[in-house]
Amino acid sequence: MATPTITQPTIKKGCSGIVVFMVATFCLVIGFLAGASALYAYLTYVDGALATLSIENAQPIPEPVHVHVDQPVAKAIAPQVYALVYPIEETLRIEGKLDHAAVRNRITTERFNFQKCYQSELSKRPDLKGEVSLQFTVSGSNGEVIAAVTRQNTTNSDALANCVLKDIRAWKFGKSEGNQLSVVRFDTLFLPISSAQVAAAQ
Repeated sequence: MATPTITQPTIKKGCSGIVVFMVATFCLVIGFLAGASALYAYLTYVDGALATLSIENAQPIPEPVHVHVDQPVAKAIAPQVYALVYPIEETLRIEGKLDHAAVRNRITTERFNFQKCYQSELSKRPDLKGEVSLQFTVSGSNGEVIAAVTRQNTTNSDALANCVLKDIRAWKFGKSEGNQLSVVRFDTLFLPISSAQVAAAQ
């Protein structure tokens, strides 16, 4: 009696390699997706994780701020005004025994104090000008000025006149013959001159 022969199925090795590759690729994709999901969950729910990676509440880069600086504007400088004082010698009148030369010298010297008074008022009124007619009385016994007034004032500045009179009241002369009172009158001209006029004259 013949023994039956059992035929074994043939397994193709090429097919098995493809299956293994597909399985490995599938596992790799599944693993990558699982890892990404886990990382997202960690970043979302773990405090400080997003801040650690510097992606939470990312602030936009500020644009540069341009500051406008006004350029200085050149300002015209007003010309300076100088005070000029001229005692008018032709108007000098002296009644009494007072020495005439002493009076003229005193007026010439003291005009610089008049100039200070005038300069002070010019700072307030640059157009201030005019004549002031002055009169003062000198004691014959001690040479002191016992009275000083203005007879006329075309500057219309009481402050200027009062400043000049205050200076005159401080004057002192020598004794006059016979202790006689002396009265002195003279006019003084006050004129402003600007630095522009001075420059033009040079």
